[in-house]
Amino acid sequence: MKSKFNLLILLAFIVALTSASYEPDISLVKSRSPSREIKYFDDSSTLLVLRDRKVSISQDDGKTFNEIDSIKEHAIFFEMDPYNNKRAFIMTDSKKQYYTEDQGKSWTGFEIDIFANDMASVPKISFNAENSDYLMISNYECPDGRGLSRRCKHKYFYTKDGFHSKPNQLPVEAHVCRFSRSTKSSQIGKAETIYCSTNQLNSYGHVVESHLYKSDDFFKSRQEINPLDSASGEIIDIKVEEDFMVAVSRTDKFNDNSKISAFISRNGDDFTRADLEIDIKYGVMSFLPSSVSSLFLTIMDYNSKGFKTASFYSSDSSGLHYTKLIDQIAGGHIEKVENIDGAWIANVGVDAQKDYDQDKSLLDNLFGGTFAKDIVTKVSFNDGKDWAMAKLNDNSCKLEDGCSLHLWEYSELDGSGKFVTGPTPGILLGVGNKGKHLANDFTKMKTYVSRDAGATWDKALDFPAVFAFGDQGNVILAVPYNGKKKYDPAKNLFFSLDQGKSWDKVKLEVPIYPLTILTTIDGTSRKFIISGVDEDYSTSEYIYSVDFTNAFDGKTCSDEDFEEFVARQIDDNEPICVYGHREKFKRRKQDAKCFVNKLFEDVKVIDDPCQCTEVDFECNVGFKLSEKGAHVCVPDAKQISKMCQSKKELKLTDKVLVQGNKCDMGNKKLRFYFRRN
Repeated sequence: MKSKFNLLILLAFIVALTSASYEPDISLVKSRSPSREIKYFDDSSTLLVLRDRKVSISQDDGKTFNEIDSIKEHAIFFEMDPYNNKRAFIMTDSKKQYYTEDQGKSWTGFEIDIFANDMASVPKISFNAENSDYLMISNYECPDGRGLSRRCKHKYFYTKDGFHSKPNQLPVEAHVCRFSRSTKSSQIGKAETIYCSTNQLNSYGHVVESHLYKSDDFFKSRQEINPLDSASGEIIDIKVEEDFMVAVSRTDKFNDNSKISAFISRNGDDFTRADLEIDIKYGVMSFLPSSVSSLFLTIMDYNSKGFKTASFYSSDSSGLHYTKLIDQIAGGHIEKVENIDGAWIANVGVDAQKDYDQDKSLLDNLFGGTFAKDIVTKVSFNDGKDWAMAKLNDNSCKLEDGCSLHLWEYSELDGSGKFVTGPTPGILLGVGNKGKHLANDFTKMKTYVSRDAGATWDKALDFPAVFAFGDQGNVILAVPYNGKKKYDPAKNLFFSLDQGKSWDKVKLEVPIYPLTILTTIDGTSRKFIISGVDEDYSTSEYIYSVDFTNAFDGKTCSDEDFEEFVARQIDDNEPICVYGHREKFKRRKQDAKCFVNKLFEDVKVIDDPCQCTEVDFECNVGFKLSEKGAHVCVPDAKQISKMCQSKKELKLTDKVLVQGNKCDMGNKKLRFYFRRN
């Protein structure tokens, strides 16, 4: 009996030892110099690397790389087509450019003279979400080889067959051009519809007239869009955000620092000035991830010589009326939480509690100027209407005592080169510290994990780290910014297979200072690459390929391994409704010993409509929100006057359901929510 008992203990020990000693498969590639760009094709194990003006390709998640020998010219940059995941472009410093339509297996050359006659900038490719064969490439041509100025002419070339035939120059001297179908959400115009702004200059190089044109035939013919105050102002940009078109105008065309106005259209024909006056020059307005219901943007205040902050705004579904949601955003550092509607994380400046004359370097470098604010991290789950401190699950740090979590960084670099919070069902990582505000000393920061989209956090690692998610957050890979000593390289990588609850480490063959950690764009793979440089800061770059495929013996989860995760459910409260719905996710249980294993399948959201309330409605066209608030809409005399120019009689309701809202009105009638005027 005793021997059987000892045997069971031995077997249990062996199983525990085997489980604890799992290590991913790791391979190392050394390159002669650091890469300038490294990106994945979407839904693919293939990535491209630009190094020393040559492009290399890996078709095995970074285990091996091969230089693309068929391209002899010097490469300037490459770009993946966001609407055709088989295609990418390599732009060179010659007439010859290249594209692939099979994720880099073969490359086809085409000629376009974008560097002729003193072209002065890096070319820009414009993509079309409706028809991926419609493309534009643009560059600036400047007189006498001078630098960029208003005298430079923007040259646009277009193709209707993906550059299978020779491209043509767009017959318009445009300042800026955009496809109306530049986003998947846009229903403006047709696939071939292009909007361009033009500037007429006087002999001094000043803009005297600015016009906005629309064409459905690549500018064989064109229609002018009026009015945009083009007589007094200058149209400096055209943007398509979701299903909104925005024409940005400088009020005084002779003053680069004059106020900025935004004209918004949802149909591409009628542009109306938004009630958003920007007192500072363009370049400080940044559009954030928006929805079909609202535009979101920040406006940076560079007028102050010290602390640089931004204000965060959202619009109604017309894009015309804006509400300031929060100001004093430190350095404009705000992120939308992926996959969760209404969820945002922001760093906010508050009055400093003491003088920080010493040890300012970190935050000064981050936010510019003389640092005179404390930074605190806040979260919102209703699109910025309400904000709360980031709660830490730590008895020594309670909100009621003024203690919370403050994050220096809360995003990863995805496979397309964008910084995102991560394509997971509510699983986040961030680098920061607990206390009353963000610490000035980076060495005091640690890495934290959240499983509820940022509402609450737990400590994950005792040091700051670069990180990335795989298998929808069930694999987390992290590499410290430095070693145990302050300026040493990282000697280990760390990984978690239980959504950040526990961590194991593996020694790196060559210690590195990590530059990036990448995986597939959708975060569904279990393979990663880590790039970094060694402690000698040599010109060499080290790329580790890390493969977790064999963890849990590659087992795929069954139904009993999943749980329901409800978004925006804070503590034991009811889930917050945003856009008229709740969101649920089928998420792997934290301790399940298996993988979701749905490669290249995006995280799926389960919609659950909410009962309609007054917040699901907004002021109709011809009305505006009363200054008294309380969801009261009052007539907008200017808009009604404009509407009456084409109609003798108007019958309007003061409110309408927000566009894209999914709420359920049940048995209630429309009149329950608004009155007729």
